Amino acid sequence: MKFLYFLIVESLLCFPSVGFSQDTSPKLYVIGQVTDARWLTQDARDLLDTMHLKYTAPANFDEIAGIECFRDQPKLWGLTLSCIFHELRSKDKEFVAFFTFYKPFGKSDSIRMGSLFKTTYDLIDKQHIAHIKGNIRGSLGEAAIANWKDHVLYLPSEEAHQKFNADTVIQVPIKLDSATFYRGKYNHFDALYLQKKGRGFLTFYTFYTDKAKKKLTKYQKEIEGIFRYRD
Repeated sequence: MKFLYFLIVESLLCFPSVGFSQDTSPKLYVIGQVTDARWLTQDARDLLDTMHLKYTAPANFDEIAGIECFRDQPKLWGLTLSCIFHELRSKDKEFVAFFTFYKPFGKSDSIRMGSLFKTTYDLIDKQHIAHIKGNIRGSLGEAAIANWKDHVLYLPSEEAHQKFNADTVIQVPIKLDSATFYRGKYNHFDALYLQKKGRGFLTFYTFYTDKAKKKLTKYQKEIEGIFRYRD
């Protein structure tokens, strides 16, 4: 029962603010088909603007419109706790990234969560932590939550500011077994979180092959240039 309770709470906290338009026709959101030429819709752009996030399209990646819910791989859904959006696929197809962004969790949200679950939630500027714990639970099990910081990598604050103008950057390496290789070929999986006080947070989910791992720094450098918080 306790596990179910926390799963419900984390799912509510972690569902992304995708900013899609009101036209929810499925044909717009099929992975692998660029049926929405805007890829990042105006609603999504408005949300990024509210969060003071600047997006720069990467030169060596294709923007693939769609939504990925891992219907054929439920364990991957268990790792992300939600559907994920906005695919970026490297030209050589060896590296795939998805990003989702989350508006700031404010006082009114705390009150709403408190009324739903009859308890107090201090999650202002901490919402990303709930999501990270969900990643770890899905990957390593409930017991790993107690020492969740042992399973993540914090970027030094100076480097986080230099690269992303973020207050916090956290990497979560997640090991996949052969049954959960994404699309049958991407056998490596990392999550990267960018957070800035009062601005919400952004999550990158990256899947890549053994071939891509050999030049991972190259791909990571390109990904790092995509988003930056404005002052």
